[in-house]
Amino acid sequence: MKKALFISLALLILGACSGKKSREKLQEEVIATWDETDKPKAAKYYDIIDGKKVKVEEVFFHPNGAVSREESYNKDGKAHGEWKIYYPTGAKRAIFYFKEGVREGKYTTYFENGKVNITGEYKNNKQTGVWKTFYENGKLKKEENFN
Repeated sequence: MKKALFISLALLILGACSGKKSREKLQEEVIATWDETDKPKAAKYYDIIDGKKVKVEEVFFHPNGAVSREESYNKDGKAHGEWKIYYPTGAKRAIFYFKEGVREGKYTTYFENGKVNITGEYKNNKQTGVWKTFYENGKLKKEENFN
């Protein structure tokens, strides 16, 4: 029963995550794994793209069952799009982006209270522009320029 509920939950989560993508879904498959205590560990989401079975998303879970990480991939299996990391409480911990396997775009980490910890940007896997680090109360701690 728990496994059926988990698969339903994984399908719901992955369906919501994939709603923004514009790919033709010819076939979908979710492969879920559990730990020895029957708690969810991960769910892999596959599509058939260009005739090949391709992992397009993966979701990992904390021991308490809360989502710990959401990853997305392109048709070549490279990291692509938005990736999210969460605290065991469900609060977001980090959001960052990949383009064809390369870290690209905005990067933000958060304190568990929801306030921003670090903000910056990646260009071709390298930090670029102004990066800011904040104290947990929201005050600016440090600013670095990576140009």
